Amino acid sequence: GAALREVQTLPPMHQGPVHSVAFAPDGRLATGDSVRQILLWGRDGGDFKAVETSMVFHSGVVKGLAFSPSGRFLVSTGLDCTLILWDLERGGRTTVRGHDVGANAATFLGELRVASV
Repeated sequence: GAALREVQTLPPMHQGPVHSVAFAPDGRLATGDSVRQILLWGRDGGDFKAVETSMVFHSGVVKGLAFSPSGRFLVSTGLDCTLILWDLERGGRTTVRGHDVGANAATFLGELRVASV
């Protein structure tokens, strides 16, 4: 069977423990932490480097991340009971408060439909 191998240890850009990770179809990476920060990572040569560090809009731990099938959108979920839909091409975001006890994870059902728990 296939064996797992370490591709790269990311540089320490987060201020708190990382709670969520997602890969985009084009190879980008998103990480979310306990102090509300989401980082987007792109490849520079073969290594990941942080390309966006200003995505701090949750008021608590970022619990889940998922990219849309095209990679244009990213959804983040948090203990603040919100989902944030990020438009990574145009720079906009939409916040939805949809949970009573925290939003732990989400996934895309097609390009613009999201399911969350």
